[in-house]
Amino acid sequence: MRRRTGVIRRRVGLLAILVPLVAGCGLPSTGAEPTAASAAVETPASTPVVLDVPGVTQTAEAAFAKVPGGTSYYDCSFGGTLFDCPLTDRLRSRLSSAQIRLCSCSEGSPDRNVSATLDNAGRGVAHVRLYGGRLKLDLTVVPVGQELLIDDERLTGGGAESSIYSQPVEVPAPRPPADPPPANRPPPPVEVFTVPVPVYQQLMNLDCETAALQMGLATSGHQFTQAQLFALEAPDTRAAVLGLNHTVLRWGNPYTNFVGLVDGLESNMTGYGVYWPVMLQIAKTHGVPGATGAAGLSAKTVYQALKTGHAVEVWIETSFVRPPTGTWTSWDGLMIPYSLHEHAVTLSGVSTDSVRVNDPLHATQYWVTKGTFEASWKDFGNQAVIF
Repeated sequence: MRRRTGVIRRRVGLLAILVPLVAGCGLPSTGAEPTAASAAVETPASTPVVLDVPGVTQTAEAAFAKVPGGTSYYDCSFGGTLFDCPLTDRLRSRLSSAQIRLCSCSEGSPDRNVSATLDNAGRGVAHVRLYGGRLKLDLTVVPVGQELLIDDERLTGGGAESSIYSQPVEVPAPRPPADPPPANRPPPPVEVFTVPVPVYQQLMNLDCETAALQMGLATSGHQFTQAQLFALEAPDTRAAVLGLNHTVLRWGNPYTNFVGLVDGLESNMTGYGVYWPVMLQIAKTHGVPGATGAAGLSAKTVYQALKTGHAVEVWIETSFVRPPTGTWTSWDGLMIPYSLHEHAVTLSGVSTDSVRVNDPLHATQYWVTKGTFEASWKDFGNQAVIF
């Protein structure tokens, strides 16, 4: 859950690379509803797209194309210009965050594995694996008219220079439904519930939990600065005891204190974060005495809270990546589950298949699928504070 900036450099060929711009604790977004992030591939204009596994696979392969004349694959994780990289800014930022934390890769991935599955909701999921599986992304592919889009978005490349990305998807003949519904049956209504939660940006490298708390309190009309709230988290700044392979053996207890330096980095274990009990106690004493919180909550409980107008702070991984998780032993002897992509956001809406996220990293608001949210949330034991 950190932020970085960088400078521009240029490589030969089509690819103009940015030194990492984003490696933080959130997934940047332009805030369109209800969309997530990524790219798309144009298809022939003669017939509507029929979603199938080959089409989903080809769509993802077009987004992660092979470097022309080279042996590696573009991942755009170090940025790219409009014409050099097919991915949208949001997905490119997501890749930056994932790669910087998962491997030290100065070149494109030497390998690319893409598989695909279909779900019962008429969506495909492209499973993209780069760098021998160290960078993993699961992207939703949906048919929209005559195109297959990744998370409702098109590739950003344009002009002749980006023609390598204009890989057409072979469209099979349309398949009639096995049991078409009666023509006069209206479609089920799409349920969308939103909570008017302000969007605040975190002001320190690792205070995403504090900024998420600030948003939740403001929803109830209680205004506090992040500095005021963070002062209540009793930071334990003792250094971590590290083991082999960049693992943490011993460190503080995030259930009782903020662990590490708030302006430190998770990547070098100089700073981490804080978990739900501390946030709940502050919420109860700062305007929301009826706030509840726990680990092990069900997704149904969170979604019901959103439907009834309550903002919810949750713990997930930055950019919803799924890196290996582990445990350390706290100074007081407890086993602490952790991920070095730890991040907190405030949920502000729910629909039939998605949740709306207020992300403090860049003060953005966006939608992700329930499946994406629940998988990352589970890595932190389903922690939440309901305001």
